[in-house]
Amino acid sequence: MHVDEVCRALCATVSPDLTQRCDAETYLNNCRQTVGFPLLLLQLVQEHCSVSANEQSAVIRSSAAIYFKNLIEKSWEADPKGANEILMADGDRNAIKAHIVKLLCECGSFEDIRQQLSQALSLMAASDFPGKWESLLPEIVKNLEGGDRETTSGMLLAANSILKRFRFTYKSDALYSELKYVLGILAAPLTALLMRLGQALDVADDDQKCCKEVLESLRLACRIFYSLNWQDLPEFFEDHMAEWMGQFEKYLGYKSKAPQNEGDDECIVRLQSAIMDNISLYAQKYEEEFTPFLPRFVSATWQRLIKLGLLPKHDRLAAASIRFLAEVASKQMHTTMFMEGNALSQVIEAIVLPNMSIQDSDIELFEDSPLEYISRDFESADAETRRRGACDLIAALCKHHNATTTRVCVDYIAAMLQKYAESPSEHWRSKDTALHLVISLTGRAESPARGSDKFPDQINFMEMYSLHIVGEIAAQASSHPIILADAIKFVCTFRNHIPPEELVKLLPLLGWRLCNTEVVIRSYAAACIERILAAPGKIAKDQIEPMLTQLFEALLVVPEVALTGSPSYSDSMPWENEYAMKAVMRLLVASQESVIPIVKSITEKLCNSLTRACVNPGNPRFIHYLFESLAILVRVACKADSSGTLTNQFEQTFFPQFQVILQMDIVEFAPYVFQILALILRYKHALSDAYASLLPALLHPALWERCGNVPALSALLEAYLAVGADQLVASNQLEPILGVFQKLLASKLSEAHAFDLLKSIILHVDSIVVDRYIMTILQLLLTRLQQDRDRCDLCHKTLSFLGLLAGKHGGKSLANSIENQQTGLLANLILHVFAPKIAQSDIANPFDAKAIVIGATRILCEAPDVLVNQGDPASWRALGAILVKLLRQIRGQSYTPNESFECAKEIPDGPMASYDATFSKLHFGSKKVEDAFSDIHDVKEFASFHLHQLATQRPHFQPLVSTIQEQ
Repeated sequence: MHVDEVCRALCATVSPDLTQRCDAETYLNNCRQTVGFPLLLLQLVQEHCSVSANEQSAVIRSSAAIYFKNLIEKSWEADPKGANEILMADGDRNAIKAHIVKLLCECGSFEDIRQQLSQALSLMAASDFPGKWESLLPEIVKNLEGGDRETTSGMLLAANSILKRFRFTYKSDALYSELKYVLGILAAPLTALLMRLGQALDVADDDQKCCKEVLESLRLACRIFYSLNWQDLPEFFEDHMAEWMGQFEKYLGYKSKAPQNEGDDECIVRLQSAIMDNISLYAQKYEEEFTPFLPRFVSATWQRLIKLGLLPKHDRLAAASIRFLAEVASKQMHTTMFMEGNALSQVIEAIVLPNMSIQDSDIELFEDSPLEYISRDFESADAETRRRGACDLIAALCKHHNATTTRVCVDYIAAMLQKYAESPSEHWRSKDTALHLVISLTGRAESPARGSDKFPDQINFMEMYSLHIVGEIAAQASSHPIILADAIKFVCTFRNHIPPEELVKLLPLLGWRLCNTEVVIRSYAAACIERILAAPGKIAKDQIEPMLTQLFEALLVVPEVALTGSPSYSDSMPWENEYAMKAVMRLLVASQESVIPIVKSITEKLCNSLTRACVNPGNPRFIHYLFESLAILVRVACKADSSGTLTNQFEQTFFPQFQVILQMDIVEFAPYVFQILALILRYKHALSDAYASLLPALLHPALWERCGNVPALSALLEAYLAVGADQLVASNQLEPILGVFQKLLASKLSEAHAFDLLKSIILHVDSIVVDRYIMTILQLLLTRLQQDRDRCDLCHKTLSFLGLLAGKHGGKSLANSIENQQTGLLANLILHVFAPKIAQSDIANPFDAKAIVIGATRILCEAPDVLVNQGDPASWRALGAILVKLLRQIRGQSYTPNESFECAKEIPDGPMASYDATFSKLHFGSKKVEDAFSDIHDVKEFASFHLHQLATQRPHFQPLVSTIQEQ
């Protein structure tokens, strides 16, 4: 490793030539293994920050800083998952900790370098500070007290990054110990620095550059203050609250005297936003201590909001300021502040209405970034917006002044709707504000997707709906697309207030709007259809039937628009509309067997969407709802198709496409494919040639290495066993399946699937065949149990399997098999493993409990001598106690699996976070839980009969049987 070679490699990492970049990255990755390489990177950063400016120096110092930060991220701390194989040498770690703070001070004039080094420092501190790096904070404080402006800014940036750990985290003794340590070193110097920065700002008021640097340092000091105060109010800051609050008040009204260009006040706005966060924190968590300062801040915030412009750069400050007022208004002790004179009317007129009005930036989002607009407006991901702040302020005012707030708002709503009626095209923004004001009066507790059961009493809902909402949806031309979107969102939000007959009339209108050119309107219409169909008891299946074909065609054309190569689609407007696909899923649930006449058309269109998604998987929620829709089609059609024709058609349609997905190794789709294959297979009567030829590939070890595949593959193998066990045995495939069982049993993460697979083998494979392998199976199970005998769940699963085996193959057969492993083993297992664990907790699955009861009964009655060792009946009594406890647990339990589609709560509503290695379970692709003993309806009667038979045939067991019968 030579310095010049490293420099050339760093320069090559930004080369436009792909080969050069790859070679450079390979070389640098190899250098990671060399001791001293991280220090060389820091040395290059330092040298090229001090040399005269030139293009090569800029590239080297920037690339070296970035690579150093990435190196720290990968190699500083051991990854629990073992992803980082090369850890940094202890000598390098110690040297870096000794020099990085100094380097951060020296390179402070280069903002990009400072950011990278600060992030690296934060990563290091996350694992080492304070226990393994006690010198860090004192060194930072030392530089804060004696450094220049650039050094001060760098140290504050570093401290801010390090101390963010105290925000938004759970309290613990360790956390409070660290916080106490930090406060003892930093609180006083930080307060002194705040005062010095204030004095420096007064002196530098005419110097624009100096003013910006000081304002940024003040902002960082405020963010550190926020971190240190988030958990609890420190005694030091309580004692010095007047000093801090005085400075906060000063900067909320600060105006620079230096000549400014447009946009030069950004530093002031960012500082004031940080201050608003601090005083909001105090108003929320430390209201008693903060009360003396509260009126001044309410007044200052009020005045600042009135003067604040509507420019996008002021949005965060405006939102933070309104949130502060909302926090104050929500507290009972401050209610009088908003009731003096016409204060409440002034707040609504001067603060709420201007900030609730739609901004030009929102219109741009609607047109150019519809997904972002939907996220903010429909999914309530708008915490930092003016409109959200204004809605929250109205909700806070309604909390203690509901009647007065509603009366004032109703007057403004009426005035704005009248203004819109006079000139819809000119005053459409007024109606937009009015509709959002109506929603905010309900408390905005629920998003449109969840709906609201509240509506202002002073507004006639049906009158508003008839005059101002339904007409917009039905009109041939709307005054503005946003108003149409607002009307649909209004329906979605207040659907619980709309009579069922009106909802039925709305469905075709919303279906018509699915063809709109605006992504937002199409998405809102689809979401509204889905939510209306999900509303319990609102619309019956026979009311949907006449419009079923129309609605499906409208919903399925939304993603198909992209398949025609429409140029209007891009990354910001993808074709994968999750709302449309979720509505398809919900409509399939609502229509059920009514969909069978058009099942072929729906399947083709869904498969077209799946083909397109295979090229570049984008939206995980769209994909999930697509596969859920396929699963519903299979379940509904195959259940109604006694001939098996539709089942075979699904197999012929899906198999070629699924084979392409597996061959392309699209890891995101594979678990879904396996679940659909399992679902189709369970409706067949025998393995087809396609399924038989697929099995060897399913047993390939590489597929089982991906943890996301395991649940779905296990379910698919269970389906194979349920449908074609004899075929599997004849083709010598049982042993490979048992090999899969052994692999699954070895891991805690997959052992549940191992037991499910084993259960399927016992239920569906001929007992004569199973007996060949039973000794090996028991040996594997008992070895696993010995390794983790303290785990209740493993003990329960093992006992459940043994109960199943005894129930199917006989209690005596099982007892002899276990005794062949080791004499007295069964009695020891019952006494020292199973009985204590059953006493500790109940069996979670009632079908497992039933299997244990039946198996325990057969062992007690068919192999009693094995349990009575040399006249000691302790293990027999213990198994009897297990039997009694489980009979009490399952008393009155129903064993009928619920396969109903009707329950809306069962349908997946939550968003899938992202594509990852975890398993995404299809709700409608899940197999029903099998009752292995469906022929035994009354387990108590079963147990009583066999115990009575034992007492009759072997009278000396009568006393033992009596003890169970008495319980």
